[in-house]
Amino acid sequence: MNLLLIGYGKVGKRYFSILEKKKNVKVIILRKKFISKKFINRIPNLKKISAAIICSPLDTHDYYSKKLIDNKIPFIIEKPISNNISHINFLKKESQKNKITVLVNYSDLFDPKLIKLISYVKKKINKLEKIKLNYGNNNNQYIYKNTISPLQDWLPHPISVITYLFNNIKNFKILSYKKKIDKNKNIYEKLLVNFYVKKVLIILNFSNFNFNKKKNINFVLKDTEI
Repeated sequence: MNLLLIGYGKVGKRYFSILEKKKNVKVIILRKKFISKKFINRIPNLKKISAAIICSPLDTHDYYSKKLIDNKIPFIIEKPISNNISHINFLKKESQKNKITVLVNYSDLFDPKLIKLISYVKKKINKLEKIKLNYGNNNNQYIYKNTISPLQDWLPHPISVITYLFNNIKNFKILSYKKKIDKNKNIYEKLLVNFYVKKVLIILNFSNFNFNKKKNINFVLKDTEI
């Protein structure tokens, strides 16, 4: 199969290191210097592409994902999907209508240990009282105007876990938010937000201010805490 890899930064290289070991997969890389509307229109064998992965900068996602949808090519897209909610709705509608697989790489949902834990909790959902999620570190560098913000990068992960459990989130309250841009244009964000799903309180604490902050998720049940 011919697989189109759009973007060859840190994430693109990670995909390629896995894909190059796969038999019967030919990877066609669209590198950063070629990422433009003109170039993708010139790809002569787009009709021969079996699947694609979009891991290019966020501001290119709408163009490439629409191009793939129009050509009925299934694809994986890195989060965040888009800055435009109407485009996300378009992808959902058109992919379902044309039966095209569009997969967003929420990596937490591919962690075998976490999935095992969530599956256990789902069986005891009536006993679930609270979920506490701590996310973020400052190992990653976020440069003002050059990259997405820390929250754009990290929030899809805990949100994916919550929606995997409950399917829908309607009520939330932002308790605190702080943003800082230092003299080197590094962006730091801190957020504390509560989500309310049925009778379950979900507390999400995100920060990339602190060094070595580890991710953890606590499920508080009536009779135990995991």
